Amino acid sequence: MSGVVCGTYSAPRGLFRECKGAWCPACYSVAATDEDVFPIKRAMDPDGEGIVDKKDAGCFLKARPGNHFMFQLQCDLCHFRNIQRRDPMVGNIKDSLSLRCIRRANLAAMWTREPTTVGGNLREVKTLLEKGSVLGYAPESLVVPAGPFLLIDAQLMSVASTMMSRLLDAGKNKSCVQ
Repeated sequence: MSGVVCGTYSAPRGLFRECKGAWCPACYSVAATDEDVFPIKRAMDPDGEGIVDKKDAGCFLKARPGNHFMFQLQCDLCHFRNIQRRDPMVGNIKDSLSLRCIRRANLAAMWTREPTTVGGNLREVKTLLEKGSVLGYAPESLVVPAGPFLLIDAQLMSVASTMMSRLLDAGKNKSCVQ
C-alpha cells in the first residue's frame, strides 16, 4: 500500500519470466546519476528562479504511494518488452535511452493527478480493504487487478517515450524543446 506496483507483477508473459516490479515511491524515480536532462516546467519568481511548492517537491521525479491505483501502471521493463519483444541489452545505448524515456513517461503519467487526489484515493482503497476485512472479504475480491497485461504496446508507450526523447532536442530559444 505504501509503494507502487507494476500491473504485471508476479505474472509471466510469453517467454518472459514474471515481473518483480515493486518499489517504494522514492525508489521509482529518476536516478541521481541520470545523465538525461529532461525539462520540467516550474513556476518562476520575478528573479527568474524556479518556485517549488511543497506539495510539488519531487514533481515528475519520483512516484507517490498509491500511484498504481490511479492508472494502469506497467514498469519500464514490461513496457520495453511490449515494444521490443526482448529484454534490454546491458550497455546498449539505445536500450538505455529507451528505458529512461519510458521511466519519464511513466512518471509524467503518475503526476497527471494532484498529490491530494492520489493520497485521497489511496486512503479510500485502504478503507475499502479494512471494511471488506470486517465482512470477511478477501482483498483480491475488492481491488480489481490491473493486470497481467498482454504482451503488446496497448498503452502506446512507444509513442509516449518517443515524445519524451523529443524533449531532449534543442529548441529555438531555449536549451530544449518545450
